[in-house]
Formats: sequence, C-alpha cells, structure tokens
Amino acid sequence: MKKSFQLQLLNTRLLNKGYTLIELLIVLVLFVLITTLSITNFGFLHRSITRAELYHLYSLCYYLQHKAMATRQEQKLYIDISHNTYTYDNTTYQLPQSVSFGYLSGVKGPPTAPKKILSKPVTFKNDTVEFYPDGIISSGSIYIRDAYNNSLHALTNGIAHVSFIRLYIYNKTWRLVV
Repeated sequence: MKKSFQLQLLNTRLLNKGYTLIELLIVLVLFVLITTLSITNFGFLHRSITRAELYHLYSLCYYLQHKAMATRQEQKLYIDISHNTYTYDNTTYQLPQSVSFGYLSGVKGPPTAPKKILSKPVTFKNDTVEFYPDGIISSGSIYIRDAYNNSLHALTNGIAHVSFIRLYIYNKTWRLVV
C-alpha cells in the first residue's frame, strides 16, 4: 500500500510540473491583447503627432499673415521638402522623425475639389507661402503624412479675394477640420 501511494504521489508531481493547456491559452490571449492595444495606441500617437504638426503650421501661417498686415511688409514661409523643414524669420523648424511632407499613393487633391492624383507634397509656387500686407496669402496646399503612411493631412489656401487657411484630414475622403 505504501508503494502504490508513493507511485501515485510521484505521478501527481510529474503531471503538475508543466502548465496545463488552459494556462497556456490564457497567457497567449493576454499576450495578444496587450500587443493589439500597444499597436493601436502607437497608431493613435502617430496620428496625434501629425495633427499637432499641422496645427503648429496653421498657427504659424496665421501669425505670419497678421505680422505682414501689422508691419506692412511681405512675409514668407519656405518649405524644404527634402529635409522636412520650414523656415520663417531666419528660424528653421524641423518636423519630427515620425512626420514628413508627403502624400499617400493614389490620393486625389486638392481637398476642396479632388480631381488629380497628388504628385507634390507642396503646391505653393517655389515651395514658398507668401503673406502680403493686405492679408492675402498665396494659394496652394501643403500635405503632411506620418512616417507609416497611415494618416494624411492638408493645409490649403484657395484662390479668393479673402484668404482662409483650411485644414483637412484624409480618411478615404477629405474632411474639413478647420
């Protein structure tokens, strides 16, 4: 009797050394859940950074427009697509690594009347946005995307008697943000 009890105890110990299938499945499900949440949050982070850069550019355009009117001197914003920088008032601003001037393949623009497939990230003449003393801003668009090509934003100013800078986000169609 004593020997059979020892064998039974030994068999129980051998069986309990490993993990059960249920325990392994629970760990796997938790791992997949955490990974999925992480990827989703990183996508949200990149979209947020791209949108923040667009708003920064929008605020700068608003500032330069008002500076041109207040000083009665033309102001310029120079876009350097190859270095992902823009310059104004002898100040150069570098876009974060996760954001660049660019567009998504196959997207049509400009956002107000999308008819032609985009071929340039900046459509302002000579990649320069000009702000005149009468409040008029040269016409064109600037397209900004995240490094993973998940989001596309646009800052535009159309041809009009009064200049209105507008912001758009692309999600299968263009949607006006501001």
